[in-house]
Amino acid sequence: MEDATTFFTVTLPYMVSTALALPLLFPSPVPLLTRQVPSSVTLTKRQVACLIIHAFLCTFTAANTSFNHFHFFDVFAPSAPPDWSNAAATDQDEDTTAVQKLVTVLHYFSRFTTDNLSSGDNTNRYDQQVITYSRHVLDTTLWTDGGMAGGGGWADTLPWTSVHVHANGAIEDDVGAVQVDFANKFAGGGVLGHGCVQEEIRFLVNPECLVACLLTEVLGDVELKFVVQWLAASAQHRPLHYYTFGNSDLATRLAQFVQTVTTSTLSVAQLRARLLDNNAPNCTLSLAEYMRQHRRHRPSVCAYITSTLLPHTRHSPSTVSQAAADVQSTD
Repeated sequence: MEDATTFFTVTLPYMVSTALALPLLFPSPVPLLTRQVPSSVTLTKRQVACLIIHAFLCTFTAANTSFNHFHFFDVFAPSAPPDWSNAAATDQDEDTTAVQKLVTVLHYFSRFTTDNLSSGDNTNRYDQQVITYSRHVLDTTLWTDGGMAGGGGWADTLPWTSVHVHANGAIEDDVGAVQVDFANKFAGGGVLGHGCVQEEIRFLVNPECLVACLLTEVLGDVELKFVVQWLAASAQHRPLHYYTFGNSDLATRLAQFVQTVTTSTLSVAQLRARLLDNNAPNCTLSLAEYMRQHRRHRPSVCAYITSTLLPHTRHSPSTVSQAAADVQSTD
């Protein structure tokens, strides 16, 4: 980490010059990743750095309620500043995380400045290398009554993949696994606030993820995200490890849901079709209508599936081994 003199005489001036280049770097508005619209936004690393610098300088206006905020106000001014005179209390003070967040982001700015002020290929890579932020939406056109067997789509005979649900642990514990984090309905969660769990840590380990806070409109229900992830993992024949970030109640609910589904004859394709099709056979209430009716009582997607869809399927314990479901829930 550089000293204060270097930061104020070298890094900060270069950050300001990069921020002032915003009109040149962005001649047109950046598209947003809105709900129910599959889309991608590709930016150069210099454009990404420019946006993060503006967030650090708090120059962006407040976002509406459907987007995460993209400024450092809450990081700069925590509600209860740390008591630096008491080391024991400071170690336990949640607001000390704000200091560590600044350390990681300032290190990113230091590297960005050093790379651009040095000779060689480092400067060019910020203009040549790109980062893509994508929003994926379940495609209803991929479904047919035939299940598109053998065509790379969803098949009625597709087995449910194994699921490991962990209330505790870190996604980094699974070496070599694709890391997918669903900790918050807002991209980044509380990374620019007081939050400091897996999603916030991931966004600070890789600060360029912060731009997703600016681009991504609010996501959906946490249980629905689990179901969609399970559907996608099953389609790709991949096991699923799902972490609930200390929420043992959610871990228990999901583990019970997995057991219920895998002991029924409901297939991957059937569940996907019924979630998407308001007129699915034996389905008198669509998911959207169910969520609207129960919006005041914390609607549960898992409860909707088990109460609305599963009663119309016959249960067969033998499907457990076929699905190879292995649910683990740690409190």
